[in-house]
Amino acid sequence: MELHKALQQIIKTDGRAILTQPRLVNILSDLQAYQAMPAAKYIISSMITDGYMQQLLLIGKWDVNSERLMNKYVQETGFQFDMVSCIFQSIAFGLKWKQTLDVTSPSNTPVKPTSQNNGASSLNLSCRELSKRSEEFVSDYIEKCQEYIDSITYLKGNWEDELGAKITVTSNYEVLPAQTYLSWNIEIDGKMKIRLKQYSLSFYVAIYNLNGRLIGTVDGVRGNTKDYEIH
Repeated sequence: MELHKALQQIIKTDGRAILTQPRLVNILSDLQAYQAMPAAKYIISSMITDGYMQQLLLIGKWDVNSERLMNKYVQETGFQFDMVSCIFQSIAFGLKWKQTLDVTSPSNTPVKPTSQNNGASSLNLSCRELSKRSEEFVSDYIEKCQEYIDSITYLKGNWEDELGAKITVTSNYEVLPAQTYLSWNIEIDGKMKIRLKQYSLSFYVAIYNLNGRLIGTVDGVRGNTKDYEIH
């Protein structure tokens, strides 16, 4: 179900107070409302935890104050503006403050996080700190880390047009006794235009810091095809 319609249904059933309750995140998941935008799960959870849902409800309508709150959230977290706009407006739609959504599909290029808060201020626990937490907490923590990483990962170049197949990239975050480990899963869905007997694919992961400076790369298989990058 689309996010805005799912929110409207939940609010109709449980009342607007549900927007400030953590269980909203799981209800939306049960309705498969995150399929079009997986990062929405983490963003909505963050809005509840950091009090943005409550502030939005206090405003009571979709106006310049609602938009100002939305812009403040973008500035403080560094999440893509179009993703945040879609979520805020979906909430307004669910509350019947808006009849339509004035947004387009979120782009693949994230806004560079700000130095104030990169959207992951609550996702910086060390291995030692996590070892003291419950198994359920660690499992939920890993899931939130992966959702956040997915939200700031994008593909450079038009892979689908070049390859003729759909490319999906998801992160895999592991917590080991002495360290954490991050990797990416690359799924190719469909028949590719190239013949792998003659060519091989090259995958590159480029990692940037908050200032946009390249701090590391990971190379995949090298070959004669065009190089592709994951940012």
